[in-house]
Amino acid sequence: MKRDITATGALLCRHGFVLIMMDIMTGERYIYCILMLYALMFTSLPDGAVLPIGVLWYDINCKFGRYLKNWADGLPEPKRAFMLRILTPLPGFHKYAHR
Repeated sequence: MKRDITATGALLCRHGFVLIMMDIMTGERYIYCILMLYALMFTSLPDGAVLPIGVLWYDINCKFGRYLKNWADGLPEPKRAFMLRILTPLPGFHKYAHR
């Protein structure tokens, strides 16, 4: 059956409020998360202000963290520096997959 929306991705603050939500049409890909981060950090505030993100909690940070750093290397400064400061720890429930 054809659906209008097949999946969604969302960024939430530490309080659980949805900050950005995106329709994911082609399956889970790292770039969707990166685009949401980029939009939140660099386009959601007025006058060129930047919302610094300290920690990104993502169930696949084991691979996503490396992808994010490689992607950020292609950005101009100071955007590159802000993206490279994001910590991507491995969530506790995912560590069992790496034993």
